[in-house]
Amino acid sequence: MNSPVTNFLAQLTTPEFQKSIGEQLRAEAAAANTFLSYRDEQGRYVHEYPATGEVYEVSLTQPQTRRLLLDVVGA
Repeated sequence: MNSPVTNFLAQLTTPEFQKSIGEQLRAEAAAANTFLSYRDEQGRYVHEYPATGEVYEVSLTQPQTRRLLLDVVGA
């Protein structure tokens, strides 16, 4: 029999949980007019601005250098 903690930890890796956490983080970032920072599927370091729909690749060696990857609003 699994403990409640074991059951909770197993839920953290489910696609449904990951999706709901992502949606919550994007909503909070949009409300605060800030960005999310993470590595994408291709291993690029990106900044995602949920309020505008823009996603930029960011250079770790030259922080002021960034390249627009996606612009949902302008598309």
